[in-house]
Amino acid sequence: MIASQAVLKNENLPNKANTIVALIRPPKLRIYNAAMPLLENPNHEEFCQLVAGGKSQTEAYIEAGYAVNGARGNASRLIANDSISARILELQSAKLLKNEENARQTMWEINHLIARAAKAGQFNAAIRGVAIKMRIIGMI
Repeated sequence: MIASQAVLKNENLPNKANTIVALIRPPKLRIYNAAMPLLENPNHEEFCQLVAGGKSQTEAYIEAGYAVNGARGNASRLIANDSISARILELQSAKLLKNEENARQTMWEINHLIARAAKAGQFNAAIRGVAIKMRIIGMI
């Protein structure tokens, strides 16, 4: 991420040192594409929803209402269709975005609780909060 510079004035510092250059991160920019409409074929839409939800291609093909015979090959052909693969990608990216927002909110709440515990002198609780945070981000 590229950081921009901002100049801050500090009146408590001597004349030549009264300027502090700080790095300020710009807000995170997201590009939202117009939502792709539902696919016209309801079986295709169901297949996309199931694959984006974590089902295998074959399982999704069968659960979407297609025949069991030849399901593996037909699911591969179906997923090779540009509109099908684009729809699956859109559904997966929407799910990832929601997960990212939930994770950010959870980390904010944990940080807030850690600060409150430390301020109240409950250092064991604050340390446990830090341990939970470290476990979430994969440090332990």
